[in-house]
Amino acid sequence: MPKGHSRVTRPCEEVQAVLISYVGPFSPFSTHFSLSLLSYAYLSIKHEIKELRASNSPNLRRTHP
Repeated sequence: MPKGHSRVTRPCEEVQAVLISYVGPFSPFSTHFSLSLLSYAYLSIKHEIKELRASNSPNLRRTHP
């Protein structure tokens, strides 16, 4: 990670870490919860990209012509 940059931890990542340490990484509950978090993250990113396109963001145009 570049100097001066810190990793941003989202609350859902913290909850996932606590649950995995409590119930174990291979329990059916933690697997289901992890899949739910992945779905949420995917939809969240998809929504952010849609908003960037709607706002005609110069950053989006620069990286995705």
